[in-house]
Amino acid sequence: MSKVKILAAGVVALCFYLIGCASSAVIKRDAFNPDEMPEQSLAVIRVQSAISVTHIDNVAVRWSNFDGRRRRPQEGLVGEGMHIFTVTYDDGNRRLPVSHTLEGRVEAGECYSITGVVDNFGRIECRILQLDERGRPGKDATTFTGLGGHPSNAVERGAVFNFIKNVLNPTIGKSGVSVRLENDDYLMTCKPDMVFIYVNKQNRTTITGRANFIADSTGRSGSLYLLGCDPTTVTAAEFLQMRYTENAQIAFSPIQCSDTEVIIRYERPAENTGEVTTLSIIQEE
Repeated sequence: MSKVKILAAGVVALCFYLIGCASSAVIKRDAFNPDEMPEQSLAVIRVQSAISVTHIDNVAVRWSNFDGRRRRPQEGLVGEGMHIFTVTYDDGNRRLPVSHTLEGRVEAGECYSITGVVDNFGRIECRILQLDERGRPGKDATTFTGLGGHPSNAVERGAVFNFIKNVLNPTIGKSGVSVRLENDDYLMTCKPDMVFIYVNKQNRTTITGRANFIADSTGRSGSLYLLGCDPTTVTAAEFLQMRYTENAQIAFSPIQCSDTEVIIRYERPAENTGEVTTLSIIQEE
């Protein structure tokens, strides 16, 4: 997998995917990093010359491909994790009549390209493609693509995206922060390195273990599975090799999620199956 070195100034020191043009032709964009992730947690996003990015995660950005004279490719940085990109496409001959919404996951230190793909019938679809060290497209990192874009469509289908962004992403790695989900009946604390603590306030039971979130192929639905275990003796890698989806004591899926609260539907335990509850989202340093 391709890795890039990112300088403290927020620019790419070395990246081998500049295909067909000199680096001076690329428009450098400021990093989109509202969560102030460290440089080593950022990914490189290269935008094809026919594409402009109007919003990232529903926040307006000025990543225009036109410099006043010609269309140019762009290059910027975003934090690792799930992102929604709203883009327009115009290569001079073909253009999308409305915005295109892309949802995808990027990994720290990797290079990605937002690219327009034209099929045999002349139809255009935009994708997020991971690039190797020679700049060749590889794995498709797109989890959702569609017309319409910002803001309504992304919000309506954004439960999984927002849950990953607001609950799981802050805890990434061993140095992340903890996120507490809480109401009068339940307290769930998502800690770094996949550690999870679940408290049922009604019957005063506590389950400590590790948890993992699995989304379906569309990225529109998914479930979090908590398996009770001793995190001091069971590593995250060992946990992922266990049959946690089958044996998890707690499982639920987010059905709505914002920056401040999440609505979940229980899948387990049996006595809670189908129960819908709302929990506040609170980050703890």
